[in-house]
Amino acid sequence: MSIDAPAGQEWHQQPTVWIVLGVLAFTIVSSIALLILAATNPPQMVVDDYTAITEISARERERDQRAQALGLTATVEFKAIEGTQFAVSAGVQSRKAAPLPAELALRVKHSTLTALDRDVLLKKVRGRYQGTVELPMTPFDLHIADPDGSWRLVARLPGPVSRLELEALGAANP
Repeated sequence: MSIDAPAGQEWHQQPTVWIVLGVLAFTIVSSIALLILAATNPPQMVVDDYTAITEISARERERDQRAQALGLTATVEFKAIEGTQFAVSAGVQSRKAAPLPAELALRVKHSTLTALDRDVLLKKVRGRYQGTVELPMTPFDLHIADPDGSWRLVARLPGPVSRLELEALGAANP
């Protein structure tokens, strides 16, 4: 089977040849671009340092156990200011009469996108800790901790809420 070119036309004058070569060239250029993109932007979810992760997990478990030993609980209230900005008012109680600090660290943490994480220092005003924070419209974790990082209270939220009760991890689910 052969395809004869019209008289007087060479191979490079045939449109079919250029269409085939164009598709091949596009495939090669796209493959090289994809290879460069993959090499310069490694995935953020792949973690190599499992030892560091284990140490961090152990420290967080100790902080949770400390909060549980102190009998800490918190009630956090959110009031919309504008857009995703919220006023935060937190009441922290200790069933063991532990002294509470003048400031608390509030961390809004997205499970996979660190760019959405927010850290806020809550100051004690008339017995409650207050501040403002930008809340993502996606599920997030809320962490309340003392400035020294010796204890923390954590809750998982499906999105912005008006009121939330926190207690030490492990307190509700031993």
